[in-house]
Amino acid sequence: MSYDRRGDKNPRWNGGRRKFGRYIAVYSPGHPYACKNYVLEHRLVMEKHIGRHLLSNEYVHHINGNGSDNRIENLEITNASDHTRHHSTGKNNYLNWNPPVSKEILSALYIDQKLTIRETAQQIGRSYGATRHYLQRHGITIRGKNNGAKRETKTT
Repeated sequence: MSYDRRGDKNPRWNGGRRKFGRYIAVYSPGHPYACKNYVLEHRLVMEKHIGRHLLSNEYVHHINGNGSDNRIENLEITNASDHTRHHSTGKNNYLNWNPPVSKEILSALYIDQKLTIRETAQQIGRSYGATRHYLQRHGITIRGKNNGAKRETKTT
């Protein structure tokens, strides 16, 4: 005895919705931008709201940053450059770029106050390796046993 248990006849059917990374994908066969018959739900919500299919160069941005919150008041249409700008500025900065540390700040902490590299790193909010890199880049001599110099090999 064989049963057709595909789609909504399958006991595990959940309405054609599935998680796709941090987004929700909806089963939509025949949609012009469907990938394996699934389309991202936020795009479908926006398409229904504006009454047409989105163009391939139109992006839907989640204002609150939650990719599964697909309420229309949380969505806005944008382009690629504006969408990147949304995610690289403000409170939700995904790039986390730190500007370089100036020679004056490093000199004041490392040379004048005679702090260690680790203590200097803690003061400026950087890692030990990044602080050591900035010290070397600014030409500040690193204190220590061998100052990072390669060992000389003894020949007999």
